Amino acid sequence: MDLILTLLPPIAAVFLFIYMQQQKKAAQQFDQSLFPDLKYTDRPSQTQSPRQSFIDIVHLFCVKATWIPAFFRVYFLGIFEFVINAIEKFILPNPNGSKESQIQDLIDSARGRGDLKGKLAVITGGDSGIGCELAKALIECDMDVIITGRSERTLQQAAGRIRSAKNVGHDRLKYIILELSSFGKVVAFTKELKESLHGRSIDIFVSEYAFYKQEDEFNTDINIMIDNAGVMNCPFEMTDNKLEYQSQVNCFATILTTLYILPLMSTKSRIITTSSSTLYAANHIDISKFFSGYRLDGLGAYAQSKLSLALLTNYLSERIQSVNSDITINSCHPGIVNTSLFQYSTVFTLSIFRPIFRLIMLSPREGILSSLHLCLDPSLDSVSGEFWLNQLPRPLGSITMGSQQEAEESQTVTIQRWLWQTSLDIWSMSEDDASQLFNLCREQRRDTEVAKFE
Repeated sequence: MDLILTLLPPIAAVFLFIYMQQQKKAAQQFDQSLFPDLKYTDRPSQTQSPRQSFIDIVHLFCVKATWIPAFFRVYFLGIFEFVINAIEKFILPNPNGSKESQIQDLIDSARGRGDLKGKLAVITGGDSGIGCELAKALIECDMDVIITGRSERTLQQAAGRIRSAKNVGHDRLKYIILELSSFGKVVAFTKELKESLHGRSIDIFVSEYAFYKQEDEFNTDINIMIDNAGVMNCPFEMTDNKLEYQSQVNCFATILTTLYILPLMSTKSRIITTSSSTLYAANHIDISKFFSGYRLDGLGAYAQSKLSLALLTNYLSERIQSVNSDITINSCHPGIVNTSLFQYSTVFTLSIFRPIFRLIMLSPREGILSSLHLCLDPSLDSVSGEFWLNQLPRPLGSITMGSQQEAEESQTVTIQRWLWQTSLDIWSMSEDDASQLFNLCREQRRDTEVAKFE
């Protein structure tokens, strides 16, 4: 199996090159009519380049290629993005400038406006990789930051590095342990987070839970929340809540965290969940896979978890916008970034390829651009319920649901609501309890609200 995975990248790259040549002209004429069953509104066609049009074609081709196992479609998408990165870095630079320069422009603009000074951001998975770099960037915007992670040791080390790099004290950067593989530990995290705020609200949140009582006062300060924590292709494991590990960590615990944190969000704030372009390899939602194991197809479970996350993010947007149009929530793909996320993928652990990966994959700093764009761009104040890739909202493609034997294609909104009901069952939460949490983020709130969950 290792030999197959080793040979797969160069073989796929050859086929990809041939395919790119065949589709070059089609990319310049890409139109929604290529996918007549695709329902997608407000596509920013005026800002879409031929390059992005071609990327759309490849992604939606993967959605349609149901005869290819999801495992191989995930690898194909990774190799495709790897090639795109190489082209952008060494052959055809992005006309908008390097990712580093775009990141710095966003930070400089936010600092110049001064509207985030002293505001609070919460970032899950902030002890390494993209999360750590996001913390640095938001501190550069004069925000205060709370990061989370699974280990006290890694959080201490990350906090030390960030404080040293940005010359900030404990008052500007704090950390809290968060374990997403247990809903109970997520609740414990939320309690600790709420107590640490001392009535302060969150302006940016990068994911987890909360507990509320009748006497609670909500002087909300959280302006940005970023759900960054996640795992990929790890050895099969069931969580304490009887869910497949990736499904719980990447999707259900992340969404539950976001739901519980809503009462702590500022009445004008942004929430960002970190999905992945691998969702294009998972055009089918099979609920049984949330509760079942695998031997080789860990990537298939990963792709389904990220598609489910994007769909539920869009559903949360619908519910949140109905009570407060000033709180937005979007999902995004950060790119193929050189972080520990790939530690369980064989090809990425082979020493012979490591120099190439370091050269072509995005650095953790470059990998924050998509999330940072959603956090800081002032033109996105009213944009919600979209999946973003390369700083543009993208279509998800046609999706089916049900068992593989009885797959049924439905409108995206139907699948979102079906996933929401599945989530409530998994959390053992009633719709009434969930509605209370949504109502707590409405535009005009009383000083005290009732929302107690035990």
